[in-house]
Amino acid sequence: MQKAHEVVSSSSGSGTAQHRKDTAYRRRAGKRLEGIRILVVDDERDSRLVLETCLRLRGAHVRTAASAGEGRRELEKFKPHVIVSDIAMPGEDGHQFVRGIRAMSVEHGGSTPAIALTAFADPEAQLEALEAGFNAHLGKPANYEELLSLLRRLAFAAGAG
Repeated sequence: MQKAHEVVSSSSGSGTAQHRKDTAYRRRAGKRLEGIRILVVDDERDSRLVLETCLRLRGAHVRTAASAGEGRRELEKFKPHVIVSDIAMPGEDGHQFVRGIRAMSVEHGGSTPAIALTAFADPEAQLEALEAGFNAHLGKPANYEELLSLLRRLAFAAGAG
């Protein structure tokens, strides 16, 4: 499917340059996350910080949690549109965390879409994550554009925007 392009006119004769600027802006704006609430759950402080910073720069409202228990508390308070969680966490891992969320009522966040963002990227790990209740699985380091696209799609399906 081909996208329609808007024709931009300019009295200064630089319509083509302006059109390129407008197109580039629309492309960047389309990758924004304004109004989307995202909960990041990861025991690695640096991973949380990097992801939080990147998502905030795209306009998302972000909360972070260092453990599954902390993640559940934030889920109740923050009511995110999407959860991004690591799998390998001490104590309660990401699979247990998401299984617990799926056991909750919809009113308490039980249907909140969740993305597994993990170093375990093999097909078996992906299947295990999906069976645990994650909606998607991405290996670390993640393709940032793919993550943004997935976040927007899941957030929209969850009623954001």
